[in-house]
Amino acid sequence: MDTLSHALDGLQALQQKAWTYLTEFVSPNALGTQEQWTLESLECGCGQATRDNQIALVYSHAGDVNGEWSVTLQLSSRRFFTVAFARRQI
Repeated sequence: MDTLSHALDGLQALQQKAWTYLTEFVSPNALGTQEQWTLESLECGCGQATRDNQIALVYSHAGDVNGEWSVTLQLSSRRFFTVAFARRQI
């Protein structure tokens, strides 16, 4: 099974993992609102996920209208591990 198929099969769990990871570094209070993160896209083979065994979940947040946040996960031994997060100015 390729990385993208594996990610799509467990997308809900990956979203929870990414959201938890983001909130460890970025408090919603710091963004001025208690809004939740909104999943905008999934990158595979581009953007933050440049390796063939990586995916990046890309999020927006109402408190940061000029930013896009991503969490990159890497597939290893049939499990995804969080390896990075980033913010892009949009």
